[in-house]
Amino acid sequence: MNTYVSKMKDVLSGFYPQMKRKREEKAEAKERYSADVAAQEIDRIDREATALRNATMDKLQQLHDEGVAQAQRWGNLDGSMVTDDVKLLKGGFDLNWQQVENLVERYRSNGTMMTAIASYAGSHGMIGMNIPTVDEKVKAWGVILRNAKDIMDMCISGTVGWMGGESADKSIRDMIDRFGTSQNPGSGLYIAYKMLEQ
Repeated sequence: MNTYVSKMKDVLSGFYPQMKRKREEKAEAKERYSADVAAQEIDRIDREATALRNATMDKLQQLHDEGVAQAQRWGNLDGSMVTDDVKLLKGGFDLNWQQVENLVERYRSNGTMMTAIASYAGSHGMIGMNIPTVDEKVKAWGVILRNAKDIMDMCISGTVGWMGGESADKSIRDMIDRFGTSQNPGSGLYIAYKMLEQ
């Protein structure tokens, strides 16, 4: 798992129990106090929850930005990173889809070789191949940040779709536990996580 994705997961793991406690405090205030006192108490809790949400969002945004910077550094061309396999790409060989995918897996952490592989795939009509590029990595970071925000919203509301209560809490915990992984190869999240592997 990418370092910054792992840190995002940690941020969400810390946010969830704090926000759950804020929801519980609001419910307790409604039961414990008269309507006017409960309203004041709920207003205070809401302000604290908003501050917690904003601080958490700032952390997630910072990790996103650091991930984007990492992708940009990865994409800096470096002649010392060119391997002999570039001869396969420039030597007139007609590589098939599987052979190009094998090169992608071999050089996933090498931005210079990925640039050469992407050029070969593009010029040979291999459309739709999941080849890391700086632009694709930046897009992947956007997908992952949106997913993190969606999970935050569920933590705040305590609902997942039509579910509430313990069912929703379990679903939220499961989503946080699985953050950074996906078992669905066709999903945008799977593609995004795969794009960020190095």
